[in-house]
Amino acid sequence: MPMNTNLTLLTALLLAPLQAAERSPIQITDHTVVFTHTSTDPKDPANTSGYNLGPGITVLPDGRLMAAWFSSPTEGAESQRIVQAFSSDQGRSWGEASVLQDIAGKADFDPVLFVAGKETFLFFSSFNPQIDIYYRRSGGWGTPGDAEAKKEGLPDVQLYDLGKDIGETTNVQSTFPDVVARMTKILEQQIADGRSTPGAKQTNDAAIVVMKANKKAAQE
Repeated sequence: MPMNTNLTLLTALLLAPLQAAERSPIQITDHTVVFTHTSTDPKDPANTSGYNLGPGITVLPDGRLMAAWFSSPTEGAESQRIVQAFSSDQGRSWGEASVLQDIAGKADFDPVLFVAGKETFLFFSSFNPQIDIYYRRSGGWGTPGDAEAKKEGLPDVQLYDLGKDIGETTNVQSTFPDVVARMTKILEQQIADGRSTPGAKQTNDAAIVVMKANKKAAQE
């Protein structure tokens, strides 16, 4: 009798997960690779994206999917940054990954995406030098947005030291014109190349002008 009782209990335990799986409304209909690291050896220091972890995903206000994760040669490396990729077909295919967040010389990690209304929030951690938690938000990933800045008569360029001013309260563009020039040059090169990652040049979907004031002048 004890043997039969134990056998019945064991059978019930084995069948319980199967019965739960049958009742689950979740079904996997598609699967794809969001990102493949850039080398066959993920531990090779030259492979800057050999270590990838902590993925998160959200549906953006425009309907696209956005994925974010942290990537580096090895876990905790100073070059560790948060990267992003987008899908316009419900995750069946993904665009090329690009850098979303990178505090220079610090390891950024554990991104969390959250959408509220028309805004998208990014929460993440970074060693600076202890583990701190930061956040950024869309609409230019900060405030004020273009319309607010124009209404307030603010400069066209906004530059913030996120290592010291994560709340983006002090615009330091006039203090560091060399940084503005360097970052503008990098942006112009990325536009010319049609991409921000290594590889062959690509064609942009539309004509892009860095400064909107220049765009207006170019149309006249």
